[in-house]
Amino acid sequence: MKSSYSSGRHYLEKLIEPNVQSVAMIFGLSIVLWLLGYAFQPQELWNCEPSSHIDVMLGELIDPTSFAGYFFGWASVLIVAVMLFVLNERDNMISQRTILPIFFYVVLVGTNVNAQSFVMSSVSNVFVILAMHSVFSGYRQRFPVRSSFNIGIYIALASVFCEEYLLLLPFFLLGMLLLNTLSLRTFFASLVGLIASYFLIFGIMFIVDDSMAISLYEEYVSYFHLPSPEYEISVVILLFYGSQFLCLLCAASSVFSRNYVDNMKGSKLLGVTIMLMLGGVLMFLLFSNKMPSFYPLMAMLESILFAHYFTLHKSMASKIVFLTFICCSSLYFLNSVIFQ
Repeated sequence: MKSSYSSGRHYLEKLIEPNVQSVAMIFGLSIVLWLLGYAFQPQELWNCEPSSHIDVMLGELIDPTSFAGYFFGWASVLIVAVMLFVLNERDNMISQRTILPIFFYVVLVGTNVNAQSFVMSSVSNVFVILAMHSVFSGYRQRFPVRSSFNIGIYIALASVFCEEYLLLLPFFLLGMLLLNTLSLRTFFASLVGLIASYFLIFGIMFIVDDSMAISLYEEYVSYFHLPSPEYEISVVILLFYGSQFLCLLCAASSVFSRNYVDNMKGSKLLGVTIMLMLGGVLMFLLFSNKMPSFYPLMAMLESILFAHYFTLHKSMASKIVFLTFICCSSLYFLNSVIFQ
């Protein structure tokens, strides 16, 4: 009995480690999920309003329900997943090398059929990761002005593709406060980076197509339009998001637990990730009609926290939580593509 437990534990540890087998498994899993999602896509997807003027133009070029829409959605998820892995490798959020950020992001997005097709917020997530790296790189620097300036630039670029991402800037500043890098100089540097980027972006748009710039400006003016859409809530949906909430509770508790803080820097960086998740929750509450556009952002942040928890925790309780998450995600996916 003891030998079987140790061999099972050794097998799980091999899955966590970055190697050819684990990469091939995740790549194959992503292909299967997206092909099934495309072949058995529900007749009615969530009614999601376009997240930006660029999103409207994209919808005219690529049908979200077409094979091209699913292919670009699959490719964007893999790109963001690899960037999450590189972010962890460079900034050492988790002391142990792990491929779980890629695994969890693929599972979280791939099992949600409403998030499989390509949306412009996937491009925004790329800039969010770059902004996170800028925040992390400023840790322990005396005057991280350049990093703060870059944060403003990346948030501006992210909000071009999805305007609501502008709400993340205050939470990035709170993250800088958590890392003790927020000062008047860094605060104004981030604002200057944001404003300068907007001047450049609107200037280029006005030169290329003035109607595009005017339309984008009108979208920013009507930024806080709060709709109240109605969604059908089923037991399967509650299980799907309930399992994610359970994992989040376990992950958040481990981040601030002294027993599982493997390094002080990693703990603070994960605290910044939790801070950004609060920003994502605020976006959900204010703009619930665009929930599918924001889901990849939440999945991206959850993947980092989940990876930290399941990489460092080898207890039986963590395995039960992991199996619960996998079962609920699989049930939700099968219910979405087969039983509806």
